[in-house]
Amino acid sequence: MIPQPAGLDAGSPFGPAIAQGLVGIEQLPVEQQQQLVRAAARRYAITAPSRSASTPAASPPRPAPGRSR
Repeated sequence: MIPQPAGLDAGSPFGPAIAQGLVGIEQLPVEQQQQLVRAAARRYAITAPSRSASTPAASPPRPAPGRSR
C-alpha cells in the first residue's frame, strides 16, 4: 500500500484511513509521490508470492481432433 512508505497508518484497505492517506499524498510534490509509489512497489515485490519459472501456466484443453460444431 502506498500510504505505508509515507509513514501513514494504512489501517483497513476499506477504511477511511486509506482515503485520508491518499489525500495527504496527493498534496505532496510529484517527485515525492513517485518515490512513494516505487517504495510500495519494492515492498510488494519483496512480499509477493513468487511464481515458479519452471511451472508453465496451464493452457486450456484443446478440442478432440475431427470434432467441430
